[in-house]
Amino acid sequence: MVTRCGHQGGRAVLNKIFDDLDEDGSGLCSFEELNRWMRNTRRTRQERLDIVRTLTLTSRVRESESAWDEARLRSEIQYMLLASGCRTADLCEAWDDTRKGVLSRTALLRKIKCLVEDEELWNSRVRAAAKAVLARFDSNEGQL
Repeated sequence: MVTRCGHQGGRAVLNKIFDDLDEDGSGLCSFEELNRWMRNTRRTRQERLDIVRTLTLTSRVRESESAWDEARLRSEIQYMLLASGCRTADLCEAWDDTRKGVLSRTALLRKIKCLVEDEELWNSRVRAAAKAVLARFDSNEGQL
């Protein structure tokens, strides 16, 4: 198949190109990854971490809407990351203040709360959803 597409080089060249495309290391190239590669809009790891540290959900939380549930919180965080060109791994790394690769319950709640800059919106619309995330937390481990 490779030669039918006109490639004359070795397989290592193709593997390197694919590895460059596969930003998240999933072994698959998503349309988003291909699009960013084609448009040359990919960011360095440090650029993504810097962006993640400035992200907010405040504009997505509306007083006129009902309180969020866990699924809505997850969806909004995923949308926020996608729209900013960042990955879940970037969020986890940016939130890992201890550099141990884990988050405590308290740290996770604090980081989610930081995404909602308005205290009233946090308490009335998002806090319960964040607590639901923590309810999934294995209390024997003490970390996520």
